[in-house]
Amino acid sequence: MKLRFPRFSAALLLLTMAACAPLPPAGPVPERPEHEAIRAFALEGRFSIKAGNEGQSGRIAWSHWPEGDNVLFLSPLGQGMATLEADATGARLELADRRSYSAATPDELTDKVLGRPLPLRRVPRWVLGLPGPGGNQTRDGNGQPLSIQEEGWRVDYLAWESDAPRALPTLLRISRDDVELKLHIDGWSLKP
Repeated sequence: MKLRFPRFSAALLLLTMAACAPLPPAGPVPERPEHEAIRAFALEGRFSIKAGNEGQSGRIAWSHWPEGDNVLFLSPLGQGMATLEADATGARLELADRRSYSAATPDELTDKVLGRPLPLRRVPRWVLGLPGPGGNQTRDGNGQPLSIQEEGWRVDYLAWESDAPRALPTLLRISRDDVELKLHIDGWSLKP
């Protein structure tokens, strides 16, 4: 199946998951909890997605909590491109042109929009540097993850807030076959 860019962009935008969150104040990185203890977070950042010869980039704002996700995808100039909401009732994607898609889960939504499922249920763990069940992880001498391999996907951690063992990632790459997502996280906000 040959992918058309609008369908491709909408589906791969789901891979990154996000919603509006304020940037933390500039200054020293706060002490972070163990990543396994983080249940809710918000982040702002930039993304780029490539699949074959097609690509898309922009800004992302993502709020995640145990019950779901709220995501806003923006163009590099700040115009809204898509919103994603996912919770126990299902997953919904609305594009800027008001086209909308829905499915029971975010993974099913990507299958519906893109033609193949993507592991969206795992992305919240991956952005925290945590593998899911069955995932393999390598760590550096400081205890920070270098990479995760899971379900055929590879997650590479390219930069961190600091050298502290519990620092959060600020640059990661998620890839499989000809699909590559880079996520540069400009700010984290952890929720109680």
